[in-house]
Amino acid sequence: MSLHVRLILYISVILLINFFALEYYSYNNIQKQSEEDLLHRAENIHAMIMSIRRVYHKQFLESGIELTSKTVGFLPAHAMNRISRDLSNRDTSGFSFNNVSDRPRNPAQQADEFELKAMNYFRANRTEEVYFAPFINLEGKPFYLYARPVWVEEYCLKCHGKRGEAPQTIREMYDSSYDYKTGDLRGVMSIKMPTTLIKEKEREYFINSLLAHTLEFIILMTLVSLLIQRYVREPLNNLTDAMEFVSEGHYDKRISGLSGEFALLGDTFNAMAENITTHRTKLIESDEKARLLLESTGEAIFGIDLNGNCTFANSTCINMLGLKEEDLIGNNSHNIFHHSQADGSDYPEEKCRIYKVLENGEGVNVNDEVFWRSNNTCFPVAYRAYPVMDGGVIIGTVVTFLDISEKKRAEKRLKLEIGERNEAEQRLKLSQYYLSKAQELTKLGHWQLEIDSGKVEESSELYKIFEIDPDNSTFDAFVETVHPEDRDMDLEAIKRGIDHGEPWNIEHRLLFADGRIKWVQAIGEPVVDDIGKTRRLMGTIQDITARKTIEEELARYRESLEELVKVRTAKLESVNMELEAFSYSVSHDLRAPLRGLSGFSHALQEEYGDKLDEDGRDYLKYIQDSARQMGYLIDSLLKLSRITRKELNKKEVNLSDMVRQSFEKLTKSGPYTNVNIDIEQGLMVQADPILMDVVVQNLVENSLKFSAKRGYTMIRFGSFVEDDDTVYFVEDNGAGFNMNYENKLFAPFQRLHRVSEFEGAGIGLATVKRIISKHGGRIWAMGEVDKGATFYFTLTGRIQP
Repeated sequence: MSLHVRLILYISVILLINFFALEYYSYNNIQKQSEEDLLHRAENIHAMIMSIRRVYHKQFLESGIELTSKTVGFLPAHAMNRISRDLSNRDTSGFSFNNVSDRPRNPAQQADEFELKAMNYFRANRTEEVYFAPFINLEGKPFYLYARPVWVEEYCLKCHGKRGEAPQTIREMYDSSYDYKTGDLRGVMSIKMPTTLIKEKEREYFINSLLAHTLEFIILMTLVSLLIQRYVREPLNNLTDAMEFVSEGHYDKRISGLSGEFALLGDTFNAMAENITTHRTKLIESDEKARLLLESTGEAIFGIDLNGNCTFANSTCINMLGLKEEDLIGNNSHNIFHHSQADGSDYPEEKCRIYKVLENGEGVNVNDEVFWRSNNTCFPVAYRAYPVMDGGVIIGTVVTFLDISEKKRAEKRLKLEIGERNEAEQRLKLSQYYLSKAQELTKLGHWQLEIDSGKVEESSELYKIFEIDPDNSTFDAFVETVHPEDRDMDLEAIKRGIDHGEPWNIEHRLLFADGRIKWVQAIGEPVVDDIGKTRRLMGTIQDITARKTIEEELARYRESLEELVKVRTAKLESVNMELEAFSYSVSHDLRAPLRGLSGFSHALQEEYGDKLDEDGRDYLKYIQDSARQMGYLIDSLLKLSRITRKELNKKEVNLSDMVRQSFEKLTKSGPYTNVNIDIEQGLMVQADPILMDVVVQNLVENSLKFSAKRGYTMIRFGSFVEDDDTVYFVEDNGAGFNMNYENKLFAPFQRLHRVSEFEGAGIGLATVKRIISKHGGRIWAMGEVDKGATFYFTLTGRIQP
């Protein structure tokens, strides 16, 4: 879908939402206004009816007409009823009115259930004057009821007061509706109006408004489409055409004639084309610099092909081995200088760790072997060997090494020093053991006091603690030795023990004449009889001065430790800033020459591809594949950096639904067939939904990728509880892995399979581990070659910064 169409769709959706909201608001206003108009109409009708009623009543009273069974019909209530019935002959709208009561003399004026509800409302709310509410009549049609109360006034009592005081005609005609008092509710004036009086008006107004707004929407969207076509789509087409020229190798293409923000994009594109030309020149120069760097480095470097023959070697390597270049290049390196162990025993090629790199494609770091010089002497080396890849295929190995003879001698000296230090540590441990045994013999004195007799028993250790002569010991002597600031506390504890039988466990100080202070722990236990009276006190006194001293030192150490944490936190923040700067450098400084390399290789293929032989075209393809792989590695590295810096926004996440959605998306877009997945439902966690989606996406994609060659793929997602912690897992029946290399699984760019077998940059599981660690969890894996793998993770624990 083009940008033009997407913009039109987005703007249309926004306008339609506003349009429907406006129509909804307008329709509610129309409804409200219609009800207010209907209420106003009912007020006018009521005023007219009441005016007629009072005129009738007054005219009847003032005319002096005798009240008989024939003239009683002129009374207002009777007249209103006949007028309402006759109204239906002239008004077909369904409008009606009546003077009704719950105790009418005329059955035609009996209040129905809706009018009774209005009467009850006025009885409960005597200050209210109007009742206005919708209702559905017995025929199922919608109406509004407007009612006003009719209260008994003084003149009403002539016919509705005491029966004996009513006119004779009234007494003869009616047996009910007597005994009213002034202020009683006689009934209501009821006006019923069908809602059809307002619905037609609402519908007409709504249709007119809808048509007007629809026309406005069509005109506005037409204008928006024309503006997008003129100011967005046309400039973008110009930019796209120019980029296609550059992608085809025409670096002299420039953009002109743009305006506004697109003019800035055009200038940027032109500058980029100039930079590509410049970087192409610099790339050629960098190749020469790389050759010079190889020769000037202090490390020895050489390379071998798949047959173990040396393909290149720098001067440092040749000099260190005491060889000539022609003796090394093109010959088997293992047979020349790696053929024997340090003791002279054979070192066969099949065990050579450099050759292993050619077999499994995994780099090695070795520091326990030797290389042999041309004079048949050997020297210890530390070497690193890494595979040379071309289009995902290993074509050789590059090795860098150092002569570590001096390092080995230093290690030997260090080993001797470590031995001497270990002996010293053993002696120190022995001394610490004796010290710990001596500390077990803690000085602890005890005492006992018989309350009734006043008899006191004291141990000799107690005298030593208080430094009191046993022959001259008194209670006052012990009390005087207690520090003056702690003395009241000590005596109060003893008093509570005697008076209330309360035990105590307190720490206090002893102060001696020379100013020395001891800390002691005093524990007392009252012994009470059956009636709760304290008969005896017993207790212990322990010298805890050493412990107090240690506690003070620990407090000082804790303060120092907190300061150290602050310093290391500042250092960590500095490292994070350096990592961020490195990511920025990767994004901006490496991409430009990479794009130049990719672009020029495509240009070379387009313009000179027919002039190259098959090997030349293969080499060109290797360059393009390597450039794409490098770009993918840069993107993966930046993605890992962004995830590391992202702040957590934890919410409730349904892991089961997330796994299902990720599985459906990957199987629809990828080349996966005969795939099945078993998902445990309802697994809810507290986590960052965006980061957890990355975790699930990588784990599911990993299982699909490494199971694709099995013919039938089975993936299972579930959980179990271990040590009060919930463990989640993703299990597959794929290629599996060797558990000896488990430590490399979650390291960036470390792969256990060749790229030719399974694609990828080796960054997915490293990303997963970072996210799990940020949530305070851990991740590990179990697997076996060709028997599948299972990845486990938790989400609990201390959250990482």
